[in-house]
Amino acid sequence: MEESTTGCDWNILGYIDAVGNSTTIQWYEFLDATTRSNRYYRLFQVDLDGSEELLSTLYSDCETSQQEITSFPNPSSESFSIYWKQFNTSGDGNISIRDINGKLIYQETVPLSLGANLFIIKEQLTPGVYMIELMDDNYERRLIKHVVN
Repeated sequence: MEESTTGCDWNILGYIDAVGNSTTIQWYEFLDATTRSNRYYRLFQVDLDGSEELLSTLYSDCETSQQEITSFPNPSSESFSIYWKQFNTSGDGNISIRDINGKLIYQETVPLSLGANLFIIKEQLTPGVYMIELMDDNYERRLIKHVVN
């Protein structure tokens, strides 16, 4: 796990050893116990053969007074909505939905307004847990978890 204030210069926060080969889903967690605001975080995966893959880069501002993101109903069984309140940009945004294995299931470019935005997702998702990534045109990303029954 690495962190940065600029998104360019990175500092290593720590490592988590993998459990190795497994036939069940494994969960990993890393807690940055220091007070961090306006930080970028990125995660690398290093395979047994030494190959590396950048899995994702996320932005955390830890100030929720102006930002609000939620999906509802959650859990859902058919279509659901994403409420995205933001004050950073009025350009295009991107909604990406990935399954628990990281496979991209759905992606859409949406127009963002300053303030409240509501988007209806009509994609029929199979039951499971999904990560919804919202990214504005400043490349600031937010993640939320959504469950489909």
